[in-house]
Amino acid sequence: MPGHDELDLFDPAAVGEAARHVDGVVHLATRIRSLDQISNREVWRENDRLRADASRILVDAAIAAGASVYVQPTVTFVYPPRGPVSEDTPVADVLPILDSALEAEQQTERFARAGGRGIVLRLGMLDGRGTWFDEPMGDFGATLGVDDAARALLSALSLPSGIYNVCRDGERVSNERFARAAGWRPRASTAPDLHTRCDLLRSLHRRGDPILLPNAWDAATARAVVAAGFPVVATTSGGVAGSLGYQDLEDAPAEEMLAAAARIVRSVDVPVTVDAEAGYSMEPAELVAALRNAGAAGCNLEDTNYTAGRLRAADRHADWLNAVRAAASEQNYPLVINARIDVFIPGLIGGADPGTQQELVPEAVRRADAYLEAGADCVYPIALWETEALREFTAQVNAPINVMRLPQAPSLAELAELGVARVSWATLLYRDAMAQFEAELASLSREHVRVSRLPVAATSD
Repeated sequence: MPGHDELDLFDPAAVGEAARHVDGVVHLATRIRSLDQISNREVWRENDRLRADASRILVDAAIAAGASVYVQPTVTFVYPPRGPVSEDTPVADVLPILDSALEAEQQTERFARAGGRGIVLRLGMLDGRGTWFDEPMGDFGATLGVDDAARALLSALSLPSGIYNVCRDGERVSNERFARAAGWRPRASTAPDLHTRCDLLRSLHRRGDPILLPNAWDAATARAVVAAGFPVVATTSGGVAGSLGYQDLEDAPAEEMLAAAARIVRSVDVPVTVDAEAGYSMEPAELVAALRNAGAAGCNLEDTNYTAGRLRAADRHADWLNAVRAAASEQNYPLVINARIDVFIPGLIGGADPGTQQELVPEAVRRADAYLEAGADCVYPIALWETEALREFTAQVNAPINVMRLPQAPSLAELAELGVARVSWATLLYRDAMAQFEAELASLSREHVRVSRLPVAATSD
């Protein structure tokens, strides 16, 4: 308000004085300014007060001042989470944190009943410069670029009283009422939504025509993968953990690993499948929600229990995978699950004799069948490389199979002939890059030593 850079919105007298000469009020106050505040209950309580109590005080002041218009932005999440919706759709049984949004809308309706124009803008999830998301999170069903949000607020000053959905064109939440009244529509997103990315990733799993996944560990390497023409980015937990200063095998905190995954997702316009290790001891629904929020189109999930230091029992791991699939379905999230089978790792690490992998194939097949029945889309017998053992495994498992591109593994052409659907490099490219970096550093260090030992020429005035 003019002349009031700072104003206590919970002080009716101060707000009334500030509003005495205004013709319109737009309530944009919020307490949630960054994504890391989203889990802070105290911040949410303060934000609820801004929506409910401050809205009531602002409307009182606007009515007393004879203002002609009051604009209240809220959110589209008040609608049911499934199917197409419009302003005529009854609001859902909303989360408690959204009760205050509905209270703010009721205060706006009270302003309209008093003779002014009360406008509610139910905004989609904002993205763009200065927001939480660089790109549209299309799986929310209603998104909005921040520039169009600003334009909508200006348009609202001349709209008739009512509730208007303001979100991108073509999403499940209709913006038709706003478009008719304002004379323009928010721009549709050109980025594929999460459902589209999941479907694309799944469609690329074709036996005999493997998708190649050179694993990335940060935004720069992910962009390099895309620039080289690969249609999907896969992360490597070892590389991501190393770039964050941790060891592999779930040494890094889950929140840091998932935040890194989200940065990678935001940096590219192709599907990203995330190495989620063994799930970080998260409950299935919690893990799925975290992957969905990160924008992951797929994930790797391992059957090693890192806390116990051994393989999980196949049936228990299958039950857990089934719970992950159920949680994804409940969230309407077609996550592509690549179930990793770790029975061949000890032999690779321990230097087992050639020809011994065939002995482990029956157990690997048993696990593969169980994981596929539980809802996995693809199975990944990591470290399986011996041709005959691989041939036996691919013959018995009727589903997409992921193979790690070890140096001693068959060629890509041979892997395709064996029916492999997906080839990845795990930490190999990360290790190669680090080895080259360290070699360059060693060379520079040697050069520095040579230079430092050169005699210094004497000088005189």
